Amino acid sequence: MNTKRILLLLLGMTLLQPVLTNAEGFRGRIVKYEGNVEVLTEAGERVTPEKHNNLVSASETIITKLASKAVIEFSDGSIAVLNESSSLLVEKTEWLSQLGGKIYFAFKKVFGKKPRKIKTSFVTLGIRGTSFIIDSDAGKEAVALQEGLLNVESPGEDFELHKPKPADDFASFMQQQQEQANKVKDEFADYKKQIKEEFVEYVKEFTLEPNKMISFNGNRVDETEISDNLRGDFGSLEEFAGDLINEYKN
Repeated sequence: MNTKRILLLLLGMTLLQPVLTNAEGFRGRIVKYEGNVEVLTEAGERVTPEKHNNLVSASETIITKLASKAVIEFSDGSIAVLNESSSLLVEKTEWLSQLGGKIYFAFKKVFGKKPRKIKTSFVTLGIRGTSFIIDSDAGKEAVALQEGLLNVESPGEDFELHKPKPADDFASFMQQQQEQANKVKDEFADYKKQIKEEFVEYVKEFTLEPNKMISFNGNRVDETEISDNLRGDFGSLEEFAGDLINEYKN
């Protein structure tokens, strides 16, 4: 083998080595995207998904710009669909950190024994086979749960959790008042005032149930039904991910 061929072979192996190393340690793959999407490497370099063979490793951040979206399939049994102007950091601990924007997550019901958590600046979420959206746009910090359960944990002081009173309080009220029909009208007027009040708890963590959302304002957390806007986001982001969503829900 002549010297020129040896040099070309060595050069090829040198260029190929980063790709092989990245493939061996990858944590996820960008399976679909549109618009302007970047991967920020641990070294601070911004590269296109193609330059990384669409692979994502620990300590790398996926970034979508305006009018852009991306779908990432992770090796631990989860997917993330990033809306425009969103960013997601793949932690070395096998956690994920949402740094900004609006992201849809879906986790399989069975994904191994290691704990799966997603962190933001305002909440840490423990995953239990579920699909949900985190909206961390400025002034719109919220979590909406579609299926499954989420363990909601404060990263700092206790949450001041506000919940509406259960609807079945009315049935209980009516049962108690059956023998006092002549007083029901006046007492029900008082009751309507009461049900506008909320349950307030001070908790470090709590469980969020399906079809509920929580909005954050400092340590105050308000639990309500999912808003129409976020329901629309579930539909549009699931549609963008396509058949991949159905695989994770079945």
